[in-house]
Amino acid sequence: MPEGFTLDQPEAEQAEPAAPEAPKRDMGDEVLRQGGLALRAVLEAPANLLAMPTDALFGLVNYVQAKRGQPMPFKLASESIHDAYGEVLPTAETPQERIATDVVGALSGPGSASLGAGQALTRAAGPAARAVGETLLTRPGLQVAGNVAGQGSASATREGGGGAAAQTAAGIVGGVVGGNAGAVAGGVRRGLSAAVVEPLAESGRRAIAGRVLNTAASNSERAAANLANDQPIVRGSMPTTGQVARDPGLAYFENRMRALDASKFAGRMSQQNEARQSMLDSIARSGEPDAVQSMITRRDSVTAPMRNKAFIEAQGKPVDNQKILSEIDGLLSYPDNAGESVQRALKAVRSQVEGKTDARELYAVRKEINRLLEGKFVGSDEHILRYAGSQLKNVREAIDDQISAVAPSWGQYLTKYAQLSRPIERAETMANIRGKVTLAAPDIETGREFLSQAKFKQTVQRNIPDLSKTMTKGQISKLLMVAQDLDRGAAAAGASNIRPPGSDTAANLATMGQLSVANIVARALATSPDKLPPALATLTRPLSFVYKLPDEAVKELLVDAMLDPKLANQLMKEGSIANVRAFSDSLSESLTATGMGATVGAAPESLKD
Repeated sequence: MPEGFTLDQPEAEQAEPAAPEAPKRDMGDEVLRQGGLALRAVLEAPANLLAMPTDALFGLVNYVQAKRGQPMPFKLASESIHDAYGEVLPTAETPQERIATDVVGALSGPGSASLGAGQALTRAAGPAARAVGETLLTRPGLQVAGNVAGQGSASATREGGGGAAAQTAAGIVGGVVGGNAGAVAGGVRRGLSAAVVEPLAESGRRAIAGRVLNTAASNSERAAANLANDQPIVRGSMPTTGQVARDPGLAYFENRMRALDASKFAGRMSQQNEARQSMLDSIARSGEPDAVQSMITRRDSVTAPMRNKAFIEAQGKPVDNQKILSEIDGLLSYPDNAGESVQRALKAVRSQVEGKTDARELYAVRKEINRLLEGKFVGSDEHILRYAGSQLKNVREAIDDQISAVAPSWGQYLTKYAQLSRPIERAETMANIRGKVTLAAPDIETGREFLSQAKFKQTVQRNIPDLSKTMTKGQISKLLMVAQDLDRGAAAAGASNIRPPGSDTAANLATMGQLSVANIVARALATSPDKLPPALATLTRPLSFVYKLPDEAVKELLVDAMLDPKLANQLMKEGSIANVRAFSDSLSESLTATGMGATVGAAPESLKD
């Protein structure tokens, strides 16, 4: 990699090197020295031209080895030529001498070579060769001026502290626009050179990715605000950018990015589902059958002795079942209970109470009432009895009152039983919910069943009042958080299938590999690749291989941004429209100063909004 080539160091931090002072010489020595410098430039330029193919090959091998962290094996032929001439001829020591030497070399090197080639081709037999020769000889003055300006611009940029990539950019633009090396070295160094070098640097790739995200968003400002203000809903459920931004354009763009790395997005879905299931696990011991059975066993082991104690207290003491029957008769005669289902339920229970005065016998009737209230039916007609729920509860209370009259500890047993039953009821409710809200196919990565947003809404969100009678406020809150997280994911998924106007531009740029140097330079010039000036397009084409790796890096950065809302928000700031407009204005001013403004054309409307 050439000396002075820095990727991520901000321009503001690159200190301007102090210009060395030329040593004092007498007039004769200075004349001989300047003549030697000119001679060296004249001789070295054509030699370097011949060395270009070798340098291109050696440079590519060195670049690949450097990327692999290996030593660069070849010394460039031009460096060897430079060292050889330096043994016998003087070397430029000051910025002025180096720039002057480069300009003299440009006059005697590639510029004059193209003119000579043009003259030779015009004398060729073939019409195609003659046409090429005539093209090379067309306006030779501009060719030479462009060559001199390009070399001078690159040299001036180098002496101003610009790295190798900035020198290349200045040379390209200087060669196209011709003349005014100062403007190229100054304004263009800040403009086009940044556009060419930025894909090679991490900061540049982030700016490109940010501009793509801003282009993809339907409303970039609102999307960025949503990304910045996002708060987690379910702990561990990491939402995607499309889910958090609540922006149709970014949701659609996220769907397109899935094609670049489907495994990452599939992994995120698994992670989100696992987080939601983990929150459900924390509710009522997740409703697992083993957990429910464990709680039932504990309840029975604690309450059975208390119940038996009450029955011992009631031995030999008949229960007054007439008060129980009177309660039932009163309910049967009440006008609001005239319906068939209530009448049948009350009469069925009355027939069981009639004639029973033993506490254990009435406890058996009480368990039958519980079975009816819980919906555990054995007969084909008994499902209608659950509509008499409130009336049957009144009968059960009447039975408890009369048993308590002969067994004082019965009330303590009932209180403890109810206390230990509440967690069981919640766990059973949770098991019922989970059985209704999951999909059939489990997640291949975690083995957990996926939660269905539609089923969760049907089972939980629409039945919160009923669930609140069993579940605690904290448990209801967790259920609603899972529902909200599912809703957010479903909303983004629905929007991802609707293509907003113009949204394909950014997506195609990323998915179709169009982050090439030609595209980047064209966007820096506020035009399109097909309208790029031919000379500039030709000069940038050999550099395209350098951008293959950065292109893939930008794609990966975009995928990561769609999986990380905070990263997406930061990239959108770094690639904001305001930054693009400032960049475009700076470049436009420099190009206008060099006479190229009309060639480039006006900036697109998207930069003027």
